[in-house]
Amino acid sequence: MENKENQEIGIGKIPAFIRKIEAKIPELSRQHKQVANYLIHNLIHASYLNTAQLAEEAGVSPATVVRFATEMGYKGFPDLKKELRWTAQVSLEGKAVLEVDPQKSSNALQTSISVAQQMLQNLADNRDDVAFSQAVNLIFQARKVVVFGHKASFGVAAHCAYVLSKVHSDVSHVLGTNSFDSFSKLDDLDHQDVAVVFMVIQYPTATLNLMRMLAKRGVKIVLVSDFKTVPEASLASAALLVSISFVGCFDVVTPLLVVADALAYGVYRKDEEKAKRRLLRFNRFNEEDQAFRQVCRFAD
Repeated sequence: MENKENQEIGIGKIPAFIRKIEAKIPELSRQHKQVANYLIHNLIHASYLNTAQLAEEAGVSPATVVRFATEMGYKGFPDLKKELRWTAQVSLEGKAVLEVDPQKSSNALQTSISVAQQMLQNLADNRDDVAFSQAVNLIFQARKVVVFGHKASFGVAAHCAYVLSKVHSDVSHVLGTNSFDSFSKLDDLDHQDVAVVFMVIQYPTATLNLMRMLAKRGVKIVLVSDFKTVPEASLASAALLVSISFVGCFDVVTPLLVVADALAYGVYRKDEEKAKRRLLRFNRFNEEDQAFRQVCRFAD
């Protein structure tokens, strides 16, 4: 019988991840069955939980959750979590599973290219032009823009801050929550400002706390995430949904980079002459900075 959560999200067939667990249930110990049953009946919610949280929800110890993952054939809970999140995302959004099976391909480069191509096609097929336009307008009109993301989103946030700084006069990349640098970038933000938040795969407490803090100050939030039901999504003034996947143990974030570039290009197009002047100053500064560094190197 199909579980309640799967029925609610309109899945025509039981996901392979769930079928795999159900097939294994007769062989499991009592405590492992508790974990299995919890995952089967709480697919979406479970995809947000870490080891300790899942253990508490299922009524077992964290060690039991780890052993369950191993018994199911995964290297550990992080591997199980990735398949769980992908299954939940596919189920919730009604998207097709990637046709590429990374485990069966011997060419790492071709596999990565194929996965990226499929995710980009998915991005094109499911894009929300209205939400994207809202995000661009918010960034264009903002006095200040801060960009942040942690863990899997950190590198993408850094790239987004870089490309936005080419077309907006006040953009900062917030590295974390516990440094003076971060405090100086966040301290005076208010309703005139925008925070671009990248949050995928996991939803770090640091990111959620920053979103709550900024929302209380009236800062407008542009959220880029892989789930419509991401915690605190209601705080966002504009939300962009981007599906991502993984190859082996690596998260493939190519669509996020495309969205970051598209946001910058969208801002550029709002006032091309102003953006071009900004780009000229940006490039001139880089050239002068490189020349200065070269002089310092010779001086040493």
